[in-house]
Amino acid sequence: MNKFAEKSLVVPFYHIDLKSYIYGIHDIHLNYLKDVTRSRIISLHKKLISGYDRVTNGNYASLPNDNYTLQYIGYHLYKAEDFNKFDIYFDLKFLEAKIRAVGKQDVLRDMKKYEHYITNNDNILKEKLDQYREFVNRCGCNIYNYEKTDIIQFALGEPKDSIVYKEVDEYDHSTINVRDDITSACYVDSPNHILIGTTSGKIKLFFEESEKDISIFVGHTSGITKLVVSPDKQYFLSVSTDGSVMLWKFTADSSRNSFDFSESNLPVSPKTKQKYWLDVFTSDRGQIKPRRTFLLEEEDDFLTTAAFCDQFPEEFRIVTGSSRGNAIIWDGESGEQLRETGARGYNISSIIYIKLETDDRVIFSCEDNIHIYTFNERIHYTTLHSNDYFRSIYFADNRIIAVSDKSITLWKQYKLDKIILEIQETEMYHTCSTLTDDSHYLVVSTNLNTVYVWDFDEEKIVKKFKSKGRNMWYMWYNSI
Repeated sequence: MNKFAEKSLVVPFYHIDLKSYIYGIHDIHLNYLKDVTRSRIISLHKKLISGYDRVTNGNYASLPNDNYTLQYIGYHLYKAEDFNKFDIYFDLKFLEAKIRAVGKQDVLRDMKKYEHYITNNDNILKEKLDQYREFVNRCGCNIYNYEKTDIIQFALGEPKDSIVYKEVDEYDHSTINVRDDITSACYVDSPNHILIGTTSGKIKLFFEESEKDISIFVGHTSGITKLVVSPDKQYFLSVSTDGSVMLWKFTADSSRNSFDFSESNLPVSPKTKQKYWLDVFTSDRGQIKPRRTFLLEEEDDFLTTAAFCDQFPEEFRIVTGSSRGNAIIWDGESGEQLRETGARGYNISSIIYIKLETDDRVIFSCEDNIHIYTFNERIHYTTLHSNDYFRSIYFADNRIIAVSDKSITLWKQYKLDKIILEIQETEMYHTCSTLTDDSHYLVVSTNLNTVYVWDFDEEKIVKKFKSKGRNMWYMWYNSI
């Protein structure tokens, strides 16, 4: 190396910490070495790519996240002159792996640097790359920051006529073809079983891997606005625009093709695996009728929301709210009205029924007020006021969380504690929300697709991110 230094081909530098010389090669010499060893360099890069092919079986989405491979795979393909493999930049799962390893900017740099080899100057592929580049730029941060997300989820949120959306068909994913417009949905016992309400009034139970509904619940005459599963998973309530609330039971009756979800480790029925299965043994083809229908006698009032008693089924009761602000406690077995608050003149948007040792407590929202009724020998009444229209209310650990169009508010012991979040943007408002089944997190979405996650224990917003796609108007959470 001293001879190279004497000829000014390298520059020596003594590194004190390493206690050795480091040599920098002049560009002239480096270019010369690259030129005379070009075939050898290509051969070494090809050998490396061959090793990647052998380890991943050609699936570059499974390349190791070793702080090198996913970052420099484009460089090695280029140096190996293996240009036909640049189509990996159209592989969504590869892009997901690379984004998680090195972030979206590295992917975007590769797409720009190797655009010629990715598209082969084909105009159709250029348009495809432009859409992929825009998709990665928009969704890459969420994929990098939130490990539980999946790139297929984001791709399914793209416009249906987009190239990215159409590419999803090549990947394993679960979708349900309901054949009706969906108005509400919820999980039953797990992410495997999904209950879906439609505009026709029919309610369908799907197993996530089945293309065919495994149960149909028939009774409503118009769209379903809300579905509520009971605490024991054996019953559910449905609220419809026909003004009624219906109580249904999941049964283990095989002729009805339904389930008892109170039992764990249920075997998967063969009916969920047979796309064209049809019940030929019952006159109504296995359609399930409601156990009880709840209606109001008043012509100018109808039911708009409902909830189970939190001690259901030990206390076999439900509560409903009406368009004129009347909250009614019903006996679920007989359908008899047990208690009512009387009409307040405003629609009840959300309602909760809590059974305590000494009394029954009903909490509901009407416009910008939350009303709390305590039923024992006498009726006690409290009102919590806000300046905004309440969409949803939740109760946990003696705390009330209210989600309105523009704010999220917390009350403790029925006293205002604090406003958790207040939206300042004039065009933004909340569209839907849900409480996790452990009452630990509240998830709220807005019309501009901003999603907030509030932690009950820490009493603060712990996550905020943008969701891609059409606005969310119904949200349900189920832990896995």
